[in-house]
Amino acid sequence: RSGLRDGALTEREAQIYTALNEKEKAIEKLLRLRQYEEANFSVDSLERLCILRNKQLRTADAVTEEQLQTVIDDFEMLNVVGPTSRRYALLGSAYKTLSQKSTVKTKRVKALQQAAGSYHEAFQIAKQNNGNILYPLCNWLQIESLLMLIKDSTTFQWGGASLDNYSLPKLKQAYTWMDTVLRIGDGEERNLE
Repeated sequence: RSGLRDGALTEREAQIYTALNEKEKAIEKLLRLRQYEEANFSVDSLERLCILRNKQLRTADAVTEEQLQTVIDDFEMLNVVGPTSRRYALLGSAYKTLSQKSTVKTKRVKALQQAAGSYHEAFQIAKQNNGNILYPLCNWLQIESLLMLIKDSTTFQWGGASLDNYSLPKLKQAYTWMDTVLRIGDGEERNLE
């Protein structure tokens, strides 16, 4: 029996619990992965752990900002492994959860800014790699629209600079991107200039 338990087996157990929608048990197994000396499990398992914990906190009644920040920090650590569109989109989702759960308006707005920045980065990576851009694009544009309503500023608008100082598309450009993706398909070869 000694030596049978390893990261690969525990990872498989977590996948089974996830498929059975037993999130608590899946999270328990995925957390255990980080304790193994021999890391013979996939980065996908670490992503899945972050996803499940974010979903768990999103639906929980009593959540601390520290709990949410831990999930955000874990997503940011995954981007050190290698930044991908998916990881940035997941980070954006975690920031959205933080915004929803925060009780202080300035913290909610700051979390929305960070979510928008993460979705923007996810969109840029997906666009460059001809990946699936619909999810990050829609979330990025929706959050930027919310921020424009919240800030109610004439300097912060479509075609100008975002609150994080990257260029926002003109509204016509955003519509063109959406039309192209819906017409051609997500993840297909396309020109979104």
